[in-house]
Amino acid sequence: IKVGGSGAINAYALDSASGCGLVSNTINVKVLTPSVESLCMVTVDSATGRNKLVWSVTPGKRTALYNIYRESNFAGEFDLIGDADLTTAESFLDTQVNPKQRPFTYYIEAIDSCNNRDEMSRYYAHTTLHLTANLGVNGENNLNWSDYIGIFPLNTYVIYRSNNSGKFTPIASVASTVKSYSDLTPPSGKNRYYIGIKGKTACDTAGSTLINSNMVAFGILGVEDRITALGSLSPNPCVDYLDVRFVQGGLQQLQVCDLQGKVLKRLAVSASENTRISVADLSAG
Repeated sequence: IKVGGSGAINAYALDSASGCGLVSNTINVKVLTPSVESLCMVTVDSATGRNKLVWSVTPGKRTALYNIYRESNFAGEFDLIGDADLTTAESFLDTQVNPKQRPFTYYIEAIDSCNNRDEMSRYYAHTTLHLTANLGVNGENNLNWSDYIGIFPLNTYVIYRSNNSGKFTPIASVASTVKSYSDLTPPSGKNRYYIGIKGKTACDTAGSTLINSNMVAFGILGVEDRITALGSLSPNPCVDYLDVRFVQGGLQQLQVCDLQGKVLKRLAVSASENTRISVADLSAG
């Protein structure tokens, strides 16, 4: 027989001719059900600008792998977009969508060693924090964002700003019931913004986890703006090789990524000297 749940199990035998019956001994059966795993957060990865899913692996649940789902263009319908085995689990980078486009909803599903899953996993979904911006008639920078859904309690949104490719610093905070902010007197030059949340998640119950929205910018940020802290890149555009010069010394890890965030090259370089990188094997663009 197939046992559907945990409990005391016995068998009963009936002789239909005589009406006699026998009851077997009783055994206690414990059915191991699949683990219901929930995301800790979905944040925008600062290195790639893509949605990064983060969770905590629950030990002792016979989990074999995790399936990652993203809501489609139809409400309540989710597409399987990838999986993560236990050697790489606890995070997943969605390189297929752009966080600047709209909010995205995700959930993860633990698959156990018998290929079972729990249907309740879809009810532990997270929806990303999506930021949009527009320039006001008096020169103010107006920010608007959607709710982040997935953690509770959500108390405060923090507004971060960077001027002329400088360090991001918090300039204000608002209650979680507020979804907009106007920077009335922004500094001159190029300004970038993102919204952050410090909240309690399943990975960090102390409430120090920072969840980032996508970034918006006022003013055009060209290649030269982005590499100010790096030093210089030349030639631009390049065909065969790329020369990199750093401002700060020390050992650095350099990654070459495509526009979808996929890492094409990863190498350790010395920031105390110029580095030449061969790009002849990479496709145009």
